[in-house]
Amino acid sequence: MKNILIATDFSANARNAWDYAWKRFGSNSRYHIMHIVTPVYEPADIPVISAVATQNKREVATTLLEKWVSEIQQEQQGQDLVIQSILEVGSPASTIVEKAQGINADCILMGTQGEHSRLDRWLGTISMQVVDLAETPLWLVPSGYKPDGLNTAIYASDLQASDPFYIWEAIQIMDPEQPVLKCVHIGHRNPEDDRKWGQIQQLFAERSPTIQTQFQWLDTTQQDIATQLLEYVHWNEANLLVLYSPHRNWLQRLFHRSIVHDFEGHMTVPVLIVR
Repeated sequence: MKNILIATDFSANARNAWDYAWKRFGSNSRYHIMHIVTPVYEPADIPVISAVATQNKREVATTLLEKWVSEIQQEQQGQDLVIQSILEVGSPASTIVEKAQGINADCILMGTQGEHSRLDRWLGTISMQVVDLAETPLWLVPSGYKPDGLNTAIYASDLQASDPFYIWEAIQIMDPEQPVLKCVHIGHRNPEDDRKWGQIQQLFAERSPTIQTQFQWLDTTQQDIATQLLEYVHWNEANLLVLYSPHRNWLQRLFHRSIVHDFEGHMTVPVLIVR
């Protein structure tokens, strides 16, 4: 992981996400700390951006961003830290995604809130909007999560033919740490799915990855899959949950509810979303 974009709103949650990034990747990566200023609009029948108010907001944000990055630099003196601050005006989610593409980021790392207001749940939080829009892998860190070692990671498989590719991608992203990777599928057994599951395991048996990989099938219970998967994470004392979430166009997103969204507000460990 060489090029990481970290979005910040200057909150304790964003700072916690930075602490996690530094703990996980250290001086092996280049960090881009980004804040987005949302435009201020004049009250009118047809909304018009207020240039003066938006510029004032930008100036305040510039000061806060400089202070935020300066504090990080002071804390990491002598640690060979490479960090760049970025300030943009625009819609937060789409601006984050565009900048990630522009700097060729290896991943976007963001903090997520534990609970959300009714308005947040209706509109969708910025992190979940980024999940919908980004083609770059995302690393989501739940509010209040304390950075620790990466001992056990869980990959949630839906028996797609592309699963082996994304498992390998997750292994590369987690490098140089080498946790036990537990691949789990939750669902009702049937001959066709058993065949697919066997093919995935056989592939890894023939091409042994650099980390220990285990496979387990869990039969569906009366609980929803998201709840069952979170319990599995808890039972295994995992430090990371890896999910494959394909990038979809707006029409597909309209009619598809991703399991990633089901986790929103319930994350207890960081979630890596591979693409």
